[in-house]
Parts: sequence; C-alpha cells; structure tokens
Amino acid sequence: MEKSLPTVKKSIFLLMGGFGLGFFVALLYSLGYLVFTPGLDIQNANLYVAMFLGEAVIPIPIIIWGIKNKHYLKDLFRLNPVNPGMWLPGIISSMGILIALDEIDRIISTLITMPESKIQGIESIMQIQGPISALFIIGVVVFLGPIVEEMVFRGFLQRVLENKLRKTIYSILISAASFAILHFNPWWLIQIYIMGIFLAYLGYYSRSIFLPFILHALNNGASVLASQFPDKEVQFYSWQGHVHPLILLIGVLAIYYGLKKIKNKSIRKSINVLGG
Repeated sequence: MEKSLPTVKKSIFLLMGGFGLGFFVALLYSLGYLVFTPGLDIQNANLYVAMFLGEAVIPIPIIIWGIKNKHYLKDLFRLNPVNPGMWLPGIISSMGILIALDEIDRIISTLITMPESKIQGIESIMQIQGPISALFIIGVVVFLGPIVEEMVFRGFLQRVLENKLRKTIYSILISAASFAILHFNPWWLIQIYIMGIFLAYLGYYSRSIFLPFILHALNNGASVLASQFPDKEVQFYSWQGHVHPLILLIGVLAIYYGLKKIKNKSIRKSINVLGG
C-alpha cells in the first residue's frame, strides 16, 4: 500500500520552504564573504559557491518530511529507472522542444522585453572565464539545478498533485505554473511555463525525473553555450530573426514523434502490469 502523501497545500509550503532556505543560505554565505573578504566580484568563485549551496539545500524540507513520515526518498522524488525504450524518443523530443521553445522565446521577446541590464547580468553570471567558473557554471546550471528542480517539481509536487487531484491535466498545469513562478523571472514566465508543461508530460508518462532532467539539462546547457557567444547567429538555423521554418518543422515533428512514442510505451507498460 502506498504511503500517504502530504496535502497540496502542505506540499507547496514544503516547496516554498526549500526555496526560501536556498535563498537564505546563499545570502548568508555571500554576506559572510563580503564581511570577511571585501570586494565580491560577480565572476569570483565564491558567487558560484553561493549558487551551489542555494540549489543544494532546496530539497531539505521535503527530505525531512519524508524521513519523518517513513517514505523512501527514491519514491518520494520519483528516482525511478526510465523504460529503456523511452530514452531515444525522449532525447529526440527534447531536441525538438528546444527548437520550439527558442522560436516561442523569440516571438514573446518582441512583446515582453527584458531590460538590457538584466540580460547583461544573466550573461555575465553565465560567462565562463576559466576552469573554476566552468566547473561551477556547468556543475550548477547544467547538472545540479536541473536535478534538484526535477526532484522537487516533477518528482515531489507533481506526484502529490496526481495523487490528490486525480486529474492528469491539472497536475501538469499546476506543477508547470509553480515551476514558472518560483523562477522569479516575470520576463520569461510564459517561456518557463511552456517548458514546465513539457517537463511535466515527460515526468508523468515516464514515471521518473530522469527523462525531464535530460530536457532540463539540455535547455540550460544551450543557454550556457549561447551566453558564450551572445552576438553570434548560426546562419542555417536563423531566418529573419526567427528559427528557420524548415528547422522549426523538423523540431515540431520531433516533438510529435517523441512524445507519442513515450506515451505509447507508458500505456503498454500499464497494460502489461494490469495483465499480470
């Protein structure tokens, strides 16, 4: 028998508590560094340490709740192995989703423009200046951040929503909305929300966080790569400020193929389990 999960209200409280703890730990570390070592530089390794610590502690309130209520953390965070037949369609759909999200971002950015100072701030944080910054940027942005966020959003919160609401679409939309809001970036709110829907879809049908982690890590990795060449455009990829229509069509087909395959694999697995 499955152990009882917290209410939706309590799960959101635990999630927000984790983000609050992350902010507090990162701030405390940064203030401590400022006091003992004046002149904190945004490129200094200590900023990346603060980012690392802030991300790493986010799951702690949920972990404490899980241990207290005798839950296996593997189940609580959906750390389940992925059906081998889902990996290839998962990667294919993820590549297509990245292409589609890029075009969506280009369209939305013409309507909702992020201040230049904010863009420069993000790019400066993501700029790799040497081995130390490369280690922390890739480690935190591409690996730690995605795995932690998948654990708490697709692993924990979405599972609670599926259990309590009994409606797949509601669990996907609400978990995606929480994911977007807790990124605290109003200029990218729509883009993050759409990405959250795809991540939630992958999490639901794979019953694991590892497939959405691949998409999440690829997206963040692409952002890090783009930040190294902010003024460069790949000629064959772009067309009049948008993604080339042929590339976009390939991306849409990849999404359709990959997600359909994953859904079919999930349905077949459910039928096999029910059939004994």
